[in-house]
Parts: sequence; C-alpha cells; structure tokens
Amino acid sequence: MITSNGVSNYALFDSTTANIIVFRGHDVHFANCAAHRLLGFQSGTMAGQTLADLLLPEDYIRLRQAFAHNNDQCDAPGCIALELQLRDAAGQPVWVDFSVAPDPLGDSDRWIATVLDARARKQTEMQLADTSAREHAEAVVLERERLALTLESQREMTAIKERIMKVISHEFRTPLAIILTSSQLLERYFVRLGETQRDHYFAQIHAQIDHLTEMLDEIGLIVRGELGQFGTQMRHFNLDELCVQVVKRLYTSIGVDYNIIYNYTGSRTDVTADHHMIQRMLTNLIDNAIKYSAVRTVIQVDLWVDVDSVVFQVIDEGMGIPPEDHQRIFDPFFRGTNTDAIGGTGLGLSIVKDCVDRHNGTIEVDSTLGSGTTFTVRLPI
Repeated sequence: MITSNGVSNYALFDSTTANIIVFRGHDVHFANCAAHRLLGFQSGTMAGQTLADLLLPEDYIRLRQAFAHNNDQCDAPGCIALELQLRDAAGQPVWVDFSVAPDPLGDSDRWIATVLDARARKQTEMQLADTSAREHAEAVVLERERLALTLESQREMTAIKERIMKVISHEFRTPLAIILTSSQLLERYFVRLGETQRDHYFAQIHAQIDHLTEMLDEIGLIVRGELGQFGTQMRHFNLDELCVQVVKRLYTSIGVDYNIIYNYTGSRTDVTADHHMIQRMLTNLIDNAIKYSAVRTVIQVDLWVDVDSVVFQVIDEGMGIPPEDHQRIFDPFFRGTNTDAIGGTGLGLSIVKDCVDRHNGTIEVDSTLGSGTTFTVRLPI
C-alpha cells in the first residue's frame, strides 16, 4: 500500500511482476520495472511522460471521456477499465488492458494504473476476425457463384424448352399430317380402297408413328442428360452381334437404296458397357450417314476390338460438313448450315457425344464438303 512516505514506498511496486504506472494528474509520476520492460523503456525514463505521450489520440480521448463521466467499469468505485493501446519506447502501439483507480490514501490527483499485456489475445482475436471475415467473404462468393449457376441453369433449361418446342412444332408437323391424312382416307374410303392401298396407308401411319417415337426418345435422352438424371447401366454383351442387328434393322428400313458394308476386326466380341446407349450411338451415326448421303452410295461401318478398347468408324460419301460447323455439330439442336432441305431434330450427334462422354471415350470427325464424312469413336471398354 502507498503511504504518506511518498515515492520511496513505490519500491514495493518494483517487487511485483504486475505492470504498474502511477499518474499524478496527466503525467506519469512513477512506473515500476515491469511496466518499463513491457513498453521497452530504459529504467526510470517513463517518469514525466504524459498521458498524451503514451496513448494513441483516439484512446487518449476515450480515457479523458471515461474520467469525465467517471464510468465505473470495475468492482471498486471510481475504477476505469479500458482496452487501449499504449505507445512503447519506439512509438509503436501495444495493446493492453488498462485499469486505473484513485489513490487509496485519498490523494485525488493521483491515480494508479494496472496494465496487462493484451497483445497475444488481440492477435488471436484479429486472426479469428480475419478468418471469420475471410470465411464470410468466401461464403458470399460461393453463394454468388451458386446463384449464378442456378440462374445459368434456369436460362439453359429455358433455352432447351424453347428449342424442344421449336422442334416439336416444326419436325412433328409433317409426320402428324401424314398420319392424319392416311387415317382420314382409311376412315372415309376403307371399303373402296383395295387391300394394297389400305396396307400402304397403314404402313405410312406405322412408319410415321415410329418416326415420332424416335424423335421423342431423342428429346427425352437430351432432357434427362441435361438434368443429370440419365445414368449409364453397364452390362456384358456381344458387341459384334449388336452392330449386326443395328445394321440389319437400318438396312431393312431403307431398302436397297444404300449399300451398308459392315466389317469387324478384333480379338474378342464381348464388352461391358451400356447396351442401350451403344445401340443408340451406332444407330444415330449410321442414320446420319444415310440421311446426308445420296442414294446408291456406300456407307462403311467398321468395328475394331482389342484387349482394352473398341473403335467404331462410320464412313459415308455424302454432302460433308462445312468447316465452320465442325465445332458445333455436337451441340443439342444444332443443325448444319447446309442441311435446311433435310429434316431432323439436331439431336442425333449430341446423343452420340453424350454416350461417348459417359463411357470416357473420344470422338473425331473428318469431313470434306461434297465428298463425305468419317466419324471415329474410341471407347475404353
């Protein structure tokens, strides 16, 4: 305790590790050794420093206001407790917990301050604040990215819906018209029509229904793929037999107007893949070759199978693909700039590409305008 003996009794404070500063008015009257060490001053050099010298301007104002309003922030009446920054001997700020109380002997002009080093705590708080701010900023960025992706996804779905409606309104019109006309003729003139004529109209109806079903299947494949709802269903099957079946079915549907040549080379025929997707891929590639080739031309279908991969190649002598279209031919609903006179949904090659991607394969196109096109598919199956 401080007694009336004065400064000599401040020696008691030097025996403690607590950082103690005694103020008289606004000047440092005494600071113990621990306080000198905390702030980096030479022993005995803090006396005579003023509050304005030791405190940063904003903290000096806060302390003056606290004194003026006599805020009681400690248990003892008249005590003031603040978190502030003191200047060290080099003028650098040091975070401290600053508690100041009036002289217990009643000297109204003398105040005793206990100073606790708060640098470690403040550093931790600032690190936590930085981490929190960074995490908040990252969360904001992620949320913005999520919203942007959601918006982009909605735009894509809107665009897909618009393209689907365009395909339906355009490509479905002709088959529906043929079905309607054929059914009306059968309804009105069934008795008068000969058996051959009736069979002809029934065949037209069946063919157009098959065509509509195929277009709906293609649209369904694209929509499910775009929505991420279409997965592969892997199973073991004979790939050579599947290719033969696809070629025979297409050959039967087109008659003798085209010459489809199928060749198989390899050390095995059994593979593990999605049977339906491989069938659709082959069908679309060969159907594309037929659609864009002149009658009585050759369409060559080659299959190579080795130990760990297969290669499909479909070669035609058709109209070819303009060079400027090569980058977009696999986009859903895209149709070549030279195909206006030929019907189609623009979905066939996008389904082929989707099948290739889902089997971790590659597809290449080599085309010369007016001379033909070669599609080469490599699958690691």
